[in-house]
This record gives sequence, structure tokens and C-alpha cells, in this order.
Amino acid sequence: MDEIIRLLIVEDDEVNCKAIIKALNRGGIPVKIAVAVDSKSARSIIASRCANSTLTQGSLDCILLDYNLPDGDGLTLVKEIRDAGIEVPVIVLSDQGNEQINDQIAVELMKSGASDYLTKSQISPENLLRSLSNAVRLYRAEREAAVAHQRLKESEERYRLVLEGSNDGIWDWNLMTKQLYCNDRFYEITGLSPEQIGKYHHNFSPDLLFKLLNCSDLLKVTKAVASYQQDYLELDVEFNLPCAFGEDRYCTARGKAQLNDQGVPFRMSGVITDITQQKRAEESQRFLAEASAVLSASLDYQTTLDNLVQLVIPRFADWCAIDVVSGVDSYDTPQSYQRLAVAHVNPKQEELIWELHRCYPPQGDEDYGNGKVLRTGCTDTYFEVSDQFLSAAA
Repeated sequence: MDEIIRLLIVEDDEVNCKAIIKALNRGGIPVKIAVAVDSKSARSIIASRCANSTLTQGSLDCILLDYNLPDGDGLTLVKEIRDAGIEVPVIVLSDQGNEQINDQIAVELMKSGASDYLTKSQISPENLLRSLSNAVRLYRAEREAAVAHQRLKESEERYRLVLEGSNDGIWDWNLMTKQLYCNDRFYEITGLSPEQIGKYHHNFSPDLLFKLLNCSDLLKVTKAVASYQQDYLELDVEFNLPCAFGEDRYCTARGKAQLNDQGVPFRMSGVITDITQQKRAEESQRFLAEASAVLSASLDYQTTLDNLVQLVIPRFADWCAIDVVSGVDSYDTPQSYQRLAVAHVNPKQEELIWELHRCYPPQGDEDYGNGKVLRTGCTDTYFEVSDQFLSAAA
């Protein structure tokens, strides 16, 4: 053991203390020694050294403790040390001559937390080196394990905070166990439930996610995932999730494979991001730009309105009509409405819209549509058209 051992010798007999130090030197053990002559001074040194120690850097590696001290015995001090939560190894030395008494003492000491027990007649460079090396090596290994565990715990805590604070869905797919981990945001974005993922907990496949895609995106996404799995390329693909929570969602998925020493992927991790608001903003900007171009493209108003109504379909609705007020009376009440343009996703249905308007023209007193808008000055919008609404409007 080349690293210096920080050692506390608790021994009231100066001759015995020098003999221990001599044995340490003859054994070639590099040590930095502090000496206490009784339990009181030992407690003071242990408290000061261990109070300033950390997991990564302790200030005491081992205690060589004489069993018989002027103000107490080694067993009591060992119990006090362990009760204080101090894990420094303690090797107890005794000059008891009776072998049976020695065995009894050794059992009690080991039960109380001592690392080893030696009679002073057994002290030799070899025995002391073996006992001290074993105790210190085990202690340092335990400290290193504790440090690793603490760092892992801190890393996991940071990871947990990132997950909780992230607006992205996070997924982690273990290719060896076929297990998939997802955070709550992943479920929110995809519309899947933990129970659905749980069914495939030990045999997950991307096919479960492919079922969520529409046909236009399915081929693109499956190719991207295949390249991701086969060529270990980074995954970066954009797609649409139809009717997630009643509305389509635009998403991007990004991920990266982790390879083992043989270059084989064993884990794939990444994020799924909801970019619906971004896409809607882009769509709005694009629509405004196209509408501006349409409105300025012709001086003929009928041509302009025909082009404008076509611009709305199918971006915002399945069909659209543009009506204008043809005249008002002395009370500014519309006398009639004139329909100027109609568009439908199915052009064959456009004539039916014209026919309905001719047969059932607005009267101006309706509690919906044109009449309500002109009376109140407020937009009239219905996101769901119920049977009750249709009956009332009939």
C-alpha cells in the first residue's frame, strides 16, 4: 500500500507506542501518525478529524486502539465511535494473557464494530501490515463506493429535474431488455397512456407509435427509424399526429443511439417535441402572405373573391361562402344579403350551397350567422355543430 495512511494510535504506554511505530516502519507502511494517551484525548482527535472529513477526502484512515486505557476500555470507545456514525476502521490491541478472555473480548469488539483484534504479543511487522492493509483497503473501497453512489444520486436528481422541467417528451429505449421509459410529457404529446406502453414493457417495438401516424407521414417516419436503427444515424424527423386529444399535433422526434465497445447499439434515447404552435404561426403567416397576394392580384372584385374563398379551403374549413350586405334601411338594418363566392372541398357540392342560399336566404333576425353578427358586431363561431343546433336553425 503506497498511499500514506493517516493513523491514530491510542496508547497510554510510551514503550508500547514506540514498539507499534517501530513495527509500522519495519513493515514499510507509509503512515502519518497522531497519538492519544487516553479515551478523552482520543475522542477529541477523532471528533475534530472526522468532523472535517468528506466522502471524497477523509482525514483519518484507521485507529489503533489499546483495549486498556486509564479512563476507560476499548469496547466502550468502539461503541461510542460507531454510535456517532463514524466508519473509520478500528483495530484493537490488547495485552490480555488469557486466551479464553481474549476470545470473549474479540467477539464483543467485532460485534460492536471493530475491524480487527490483535494481542500485543502478535504484533509484528507482517501481522500489523496485513491487518492494517485489509482494514484500510476495505474502508477506502467503501468510501469510493459511497462517493460513486452519491454522484449517481446527484446525477439522477439533476436528470429528474431536467425531465420535470422539460416541455419535451423524453423516451429511453433499452435494446437489450426491450424496455421503454417515457416521461409524463411523452404521454401528453402522443395521447398514449402508461397502460398502453405497459403492455409492451418487456418487448417494446416502434410499431406501436407507427399506428398513430397518418399515411402521408408513415413512410417517412419508418424510413427514418430504420436508418436510425441500422446505420446508427441521429434521428431527426417531423410528423403529424392526427386527432391527439381532439386536434392534430405537429411533432418532431430526435434521438441518438449509444454503442457498446463492439460498436453495437444497446440503447436509444431522445425527445419528442410538440411544435403545433410553431407550425400554426408559420401557417398563419403563410396564409396572410397568400391572401395579400390574392387581394392585390386583380382589380376585378369577383375574381378576387373567388380566389380568396378558394384560399380558405381546405386550410380552415370544408366549405366557405362570402356574403355581402346589398342594402340597409333607415335604421341601418340589412335588407338582404348577396352571396358572391362559394368553395367546397368537393367542387360538386358547390351548386348545392348556392341552391340552399336561394331557397333559404337569411332574413336578418336569426340568432346565428349573418344576422347575429351584424346585430351584435361580434364574431359568431361554433366549434361543434350539435343536432340541437341544427334543429334550431332549421
